[in-house]
Amino acid sequence: MKKFLVILNVCFILFLYSCTDPKKDYMDRFSEFINEVELAQSQYDDDEWVITEADFNELSRIEFIDFKNELTETELKQIQSYRERFETIQIKRDPAGSLLKVLGF
Repeated sequence: MKKFLVILNVCFILFLYSCTDPKKDYMDRFSEFINEVELAQSQYDDDEWVITEADFNELSRIEFIDFKNELTETELKQIQSYRERFETIQIKRDPAGSLLKVLGF
């Protein structure tokens, strides 16, 4: 009987885990990513920064395509906020390069 209850509990936990909302998971991962980058940005070397920019592109552009039609107006504004926060980090990291980008060089 105990084995049955253990198996039943494991199945229940797996069932709950499989019922996660992909859109919520996306929003949570994007939020966590931005927060982590803001906290650790000064510690990134050039190679880590390239990886960070690639991760941002994945969340901000590629994965966004999968969810953009499902996002509420509030969620879309939150995504825009994440993008602006990341842009601010980029400007702080490389002010001269950011200025050249704005000027079209």
